[in-house]
Amino acid sequence: SVGGFDAKTLKRYTEFLEEENKIAKKEKYKYIYGSREHPEERSKNVIRDYHIILRTFFHWCQRNGITTNNPFQAYKVGSAIYGTPYYLTLDELDKIYRADLGERKKLAVQRDIFVFQCQVGCRVGDLMRFTRDNISDGVLNYIPRKTKEGNPVTVRVPLTERAKEIVA
Repeated sequence: SVGGFDAKTLKRYTEFLEEENKIAKKEKYKYIYGSREHPEERSKNVIRDYHIILRTFFHWCQRNGITTNNPFQAYKVGSAIYGTPYYLTLDELDKIYRADLGERKKLAVQRDIFVFQCQVGCRVGDLMRFTRDNISDGVLNYIPRKTKEGNPVTVRVPLTERAKEIVA
C-alpha cells in the first residue's frame, strides 16, 4: 500500500531493480514475463530515473491527501552519472548522413532525426515537439521547454543546407 511503502520497502525495490535480470534467469520467473524477453541489467541512471518517477508519485499522493507517507525523506536520489563525451567530427557526421540504408526506412528516419538534431543543437524533448510551423524562411523558431516557465525566449536557429535537406 502507499501508506506502507517505507524506506525499507524502497531499499528492497532498489535491490530488485538492480538484480531483476539475475532473478529472471530462474525457471519460475518466465511465467511472469511470458513471451517477453529477459530483462537487461539496469544502469544506475535508469534506476535513478525510476526513483524520480516514484518520488514524484509520492509527492502527488501527499498533495492530494492520499497519504502522509514519504519513503524518500530518508533516501537521497543521487545525481546522474555521465561518462566522457565523444564528439563526432563533421566528416563522421557526413558519413552517417550519406550512409546508404537501402530498404531500412525506419533506420533512415532515425538517422535523419539524429543528424538534424546535431545541426540545430536542441534538446531531444524540444526536437520531438517541432512541426513545420516552427520553420519559416530557413530558420527554426522555438521556445525551449526548460526555460518556458521562467524566462520564455524564442530561439532562432538558421538552418544549415543539410538541415534544410532533411526538412525537405
